[in-house]
Amino acid sequence: MRLQHVFLAPLVLLVIPPAALFQQPLFFVLAVALVGLAGNVSGRSYLATTSSLSLLMLLIWGKASESILKTGALDTAVLLIEFSMVLFFMEASSTVLTFNRAFESLRKKDDEISQKQKGWLVNWLRGLLSRQGKVSLATTALSIALLPLAGFTSISNSQLVVTATILFLAVVVLFFLLVFRREPGERA
Repeated sequence: MRLQHVFLAPLVLLVIPPAALFQQPLFFVLAVALVGLAGNVSGRSYLATTSSLSLLMLLIWGKASESILKTGALDTAVLLIEFSMVLFFMEASSTVLTFNRAFESLRKKDDEISQKQKGWLVNWLRGLLSRQGKVSLATTALSIALLPLAGFTSISNSQLVVTATILFLAVVVLFFLLVFRREPGERA
């Protein structure tokens, strides 16, 4: 989980038209990958999250640049898949960093209670990553399945406010789910 930004940054940013990145896609790839790698290796989740959020913003900018800068068309299906991947890896990275901090505090303890807590932490990590993967796959599949339906509809200028409001609510819900996830110390 420490190297995902090294692979995600080129995968995401090299799909975006270079004109949208001021003809400097390699600079953006290196900057995002290095910040994400530094955050994951050092255990500083704010750096890893900043790198992931930068990828999301650049992905959205790449799609918006089609209309604003008249750059080449970015495939919407690719955009949805990459968006879902970045969200999944952002949450998974945060989960693993939380696990590492909790596990590190138990590493030198060999009593029975600490051993049980280590086992519980490992099970928590497996279960949470498994559920996150399933949710990510389901949302990606649903998005791809609904994509043809979106092609049949058109949004007039009078409906842009409604569409923007729905999009804003979707982003708020996603961030709520990311921020208020369960930590290892909590029990259901």
